[in-house]
Amino acid sequence: MFHTSTKLCDCFGTIYNVRHMPKSGYCGFHALAYCLTGTEVCYADIIDDCIKVFTNIPELFRLRTTFGSLQDSSLNLNDYQVFMDDATHKVHSGLPIDTSAWCEEGHLAAIACLYDIAVCIYSAQDTKWYVFNETGRNGYVCLLSTGGHFDVIESPDSPPNGADTHAITRSSLGTNDDVWVSLQRDYSFNFVNKFSEDFERITILNNPVMVFNPEIPPTQHTESTQKHAGKQQKTIHRCDAIGCSYVTDDINRLQMHNVRVHRKAKVYFCDVAGCCYSNIRKYRVALHKSQQHSKTITGNYSGQVVNNSESVNLTCLHDMQSLASSKARKIDTETASSVCESNSTDYEQSSVASLHTNTLRRSKRILNRDDRGIENSGKSTGEENPICV
Repeated sequence: MFHTSTKLCDCFGTIYNVRHMPKSGYCGFHALAYCLTGTEVCYADIIDDCIKVFTNIPELFRLRTTFGSLQDSSLNLNDYQVFMDDATHKVHSGLPIDTSAWCEEGHLAAIACLYDIAVCIYSAQDTKWYVFNETGRNGYVCLLSTGGHFDVIESPDSPPNGADTHAITRSSLGTNDDVWVSLQRDYSFNFVNKFSEDFERITILNNPVMVFNPEIPPTQHTESTQKHAGKQQKTIHRCDAIGCSYVTDDINRLQMHNVRVHRKAKVYFCDVAGCCYSNIRKYRVALHKSQQHSKTITGNYSGQVVNNSESVNLTCLHDMQSLASSKARKIDTETASSVCESNSTDYEQSSVASLHTNTLRRSKRILNRDDRGIENSGKSTGEENPICV
């Protein structure tokens, strides 16, 4: 259990009470859970909230967490989920955890934007305040960072007088408010402090650059932005994969998420009977058919077995054509006849089931034409025509 035993005087001379969090390695998650739920033991819900935000805004995971930047960013959120589950089991057992499982900037920014609160961090090392989502509308929380550990600054009368911003707000992430609401839990906000009615905003000390038209007063900029936002009614798209909480207002992003995370894509199948080949690329299926089924009938199928007496062997036809064209070279007719007999025998053994209609017609026309040429030549020379048996 934690206990209160410290007071803090910040860089502006303001005195605060500090409530200490358990030193389990999850102190940052303990602190956020304490502020949002009233108890530090709900840290697992805070971690789950962070992963939901990382799923929708992967830049926070990649750029603002140690784990996301490891191994040239080859690790994904599924790896991180498994890693954090293992770290949670260790915390339950009182075992030390890897520093990559600690609460970092990405987690603080995720919770600040998800619940639209300002998360103010006082660094005892830098003796200065930092803030995430300084435009938060639902209140603010104050945490103390002492170098590797977080504690909660209790019930300050007002936010800090000034702070350096990390330039991470809801508006900077460009995500629709309806998306944030769909990811939220129903927390009690026990120790989330409310802004006073006369409070305007937290003074930003590091002055981030803003681009705007100097001819238009800042108030008009704000009013036009609010009007434009009010006119936009965006449709929310949710991933239908079991256990996935990804949501977006861009259908193209959802499709890309399905391809990258769940490997969902349109699948093309080979339409040759009995073949189970499939691929997500259409040209791969076409290439497969040309290589594997080049001799398979792709048009209308006869569905009948061709008898030897009613069919023509393609190999024998080829030999007949060669024999007719080689008459001038006076090839021995008995040798040609034996070649045809041998090919016909091979044909009977192979039991060809069907032939393409157009190929059969064309081959018969060639055979008839060549037979007439051979017959006429035989009458003038007295030679016998070769016969396929």
